[in-house]
Amino acid sequence: MNSILRIVTASLLLTLACGIAGCEAFSFFTQTFATEVDAKYKLPNRPTLVLVDDPQALLGDPSLERVLATRVGFHLVQEGVVTEIVSPDRVAELATKLGPGYVNAPLDQIGRAAGAKQVVNVYVEQTDFRVEEGTYRPGMLVRVKVVDTSTGTRLFPAADATASGDLTTSANGYPVASQLFYKIGVGEGTDDVATAVRAVVERSGRDVSRLFYKYTPRQPGEKFDD
Repeated sequence: MNSILRIVTASLLLTLACGIAGCEAFSFFTQTFATEVDAKYKLPNRPTLVLVDDPQALLGDPSLERVLATRVGFHLVQEGVVTEIVSPDRVAELATKLGPGYVNAPLDQIGRAAGAKQVVNVYVEQTDFRVEEGTYRPGMLVRVKVVDTSTGTRLFPAADATASGDLTTSANGYPVASQLFYKIGVGEGTDDVATAVRAVVERSGRDVSRLFYKYTPRQPGEKFDD
């Protein structure tokens, strides 16, 4: 009975606060009581290489691989998950050094050569950058896994997750889908399209990083951030 009374009282306080101070007060209360999303995996704090694989060239621009990798690393450092991200330049150097053999090189080998203790691998599985009837809502799906460079062991998702029939995982990793909200008046081939594509790639970088730290999702009434 007491718990019901507390819920009713809290609701009345929220209504009163919004009536007196407006939406800003209501936003404060909703953020205060917002449910945080826990990390899917606690990433060890050690030198980390973020490696993006886009074997089907779905991003359409090789430079966007670097954008994606850089954004993942930025958020991991900003949120205090890791303190050292190996520069993507090291990957470019290795690719040049190994030549055709780079494509088939194991993740742990690439990571060790780059000076990393673990690799966050982001595999681009699907993109939707089509423009239809003047509206644009680009989206993409990536799969993420973490590999220990000293042993070659996959740390995340756990190997037994796939073996047990967990449909959220595959050999390519944990799925992360990202999408922007509708953009009106975008014409095919315009700079707006390129800008929107880059924006959803950056959004994907943020979403991937969120697998590894606790965060508060957008709350009802808050503005969309794209």
